Amino acid sequence: MPPESIKRIQCRYRTKLLTKRETAFVIGGHMKKIILLILGLLSACTVSPKIEYPNEFPYQPPVSIEYRASLMMVGDALLHKNYFSHGEKADGTYDFRPSLRYIAPIVKNYDLAFYNQETVFGGKELGYSGYPSFNSPADFGEQMIEMGFNMVSLANNHTMDKGVRGALNSYEFWKKQPVITAGSWGSQEDRDQLRIHEVNGITFAFLAYTYGTNGIVVPQDRKYIIDVYDEELIRKDMTRYRDKVDFMIVSLHFGLEYSHTPQARHVEMATFIAEQGADIIIGHHPHVIQPIDFIGDTLVVYSLGNFVSAQIGEPRLVELIASVEMVKVVTSEKTYYRLENVKADLLYNYYTPFFKEFTIYPMSQVPLSIMPDRDAKYEQYARIITRLQPDRITLGGFFDE
Repeated sequence: MPPESIKRIQCRYRTKLLTKRETAFVIGGHMKKIILLILGLLSACTVSPKIEYPNEFPYQPPVSIEYRASLMMVGDALLHKNYFSHGEKADGTYDFRPSLRYIAPIVKNYDLAFYNQETVFGGKELGYSGYPSFNSPADFGEQMIEMGFNMVSLANNHTMDKGVRGALNSYEFWKKQPVITAGSWGSQEDRDQLRIHEVNGITFAFLAYTYGTNGIVVPQDRKYIIDVYDEELIRKDMTRYRDKVDFMIVSLHFGLEYSHTPQARHVEMATFIAEQGADIIIGHHPHVIQPIDFIGDTLVVYSLGNFVSAQIGEPRLVELIASVEMVKVVTSEKTYYRLENVKADLLYNYYTPFFKEFTIYPMSQVPLSIMPDRDAKYEQYARIITRLQPDRITLGGFFDE
């Protein structure tokens, strides 16, 4: 074989050999990478990873829980003789349900239902009587409870009409009932007891005071029988409760009789109670309606007017029903309290000539045969309710639910 051919063969061999070496090198390089990758993964199993949160997650507010409780209010149960006589039955008991038939269906829509029991249930042995020294059949109280009323003020200017005995007899009746009362007590120990109530997860205190007792002197050693308005007493009472409850509700028997306007003195009284921490002030006594207002965050119903009575004259027969929701919102950071959904509407206490039949109507539903100008009258009296807070009070919503 010529030498040139041998050189060509060697060159070809060399070329193939180099190609295999290059291939081996390339394969070897990949193997090294794979081995390094496996080692890296194994080492990662023994090292805590760094956690990174993506920037696109929005801020999550604290979780909150909301609690609500509704309160409905009507005014004075002033049981004149003409009113309770119409309810008397042959067996000596009394049935007032017919006069309350339009109100009864809505009462149980509310967690709390308030009224002022203006007259005492002193017992039949003291003699039932009307104005000016009232003593009423307890059948009325039982039927109000049956309807769903469960919060009752016992402090007013007629609490002492039948003296100590009448007031204590009345208190003993209420003590046995499944309702919340305030303003009149059976002993000092009874009065001093801390009463914290709860509904729907909301705690509250209920206090009641009256401007006076029509000049009837309460024995010095029995001042507990009735809570008369006294700033030192009120400050002390409210201090006991303020940090222990979510809401403070105060019933206040005050105001100028037969006036639709709160007087300066009565605004001062409401302001004092608001400053002590009251959240809701429920006013009554004038026997006519007065406006609803706010003093800071405190809701003030200056006068609900009457609820039942045999008084004469249209302004004394037009009555106020009001409601509000107490709201508590609990978060992980803070607890918030507020009042919402303040509503008001008008009632009308109708009776036939000679006080034979009584009916409490929603005023918007009074038959036109009884009140031909009903709608105009409704607007007239509605303006009294809203004139101080026209944007914060909703009219109606009670009898169309």
